[in-house]
Amino acid sequence: MTFLIPDRSAPITLFWFAGNFEPLLSETILDIYGYNGVFLRDVCHDWYLGGIEGIGDHETSVEWLGRQINGKAVFAGQSSGGYAALRYAHALKPELCIPFAPQTRNLHGRPAMPLPSLVDLYREEPRSFPICFHLARSENKSRSQYFWDDWEQIAPFRAMDNVTITSHPTDEHPVSLYLHSRDRFYATI
Repeated sequence: MTFLIPDRSAPITLFWFAGNFEPLLSETILDIYGYNGVFLRDVCHDWYLGGIEGIGDHETSVEWLGRQINGKAVFAGQSSGGYAALRYAHALKPELCIPFAPQTRNLHGRPAMPLPSLVDLYREEPRSFPICFHLARSENKSRSQYFWDDWEQIAPFRAMDNVTITSHPTDEHPVSLYLHSRDRFYATI
């Protein structure tokens, strides 16, 4: 399922990949900042591995997303959506990628499905666009619900020159929701 706000005159297209069971962005961000927006939801709860629901498989989804870019593109997402933002960014090379607490590989058997390693993908075919990771300082409050080991997930990216990491003062995996609850999420994007 996709929610597309087409405004071909906007200089920036923001692609938001929602994580499992997470809400879509508000259209307000588009009005405030003058972005074109493509908001996506992981309807199949499969980390977008099968592509984007209603669009097609991964390759078809890459082609469709590429056609939605008008001017500069920013890819962003939370958790499984952060994984998707990184994966599609690798294929489409946006100006910026902003993953919030993403999974980058299948650690500890979570998720319980084959998850192609983004660490391996970015090592084999490096990309130079900026990647700005946003992570909670820990997952202590949400460890029983989410246990992704966010810092371990992104550890190999830390050595890449195009990567910036921001730690936020929360102990919960859904760092984008933490930022939103403090009216800082949209300004962060």
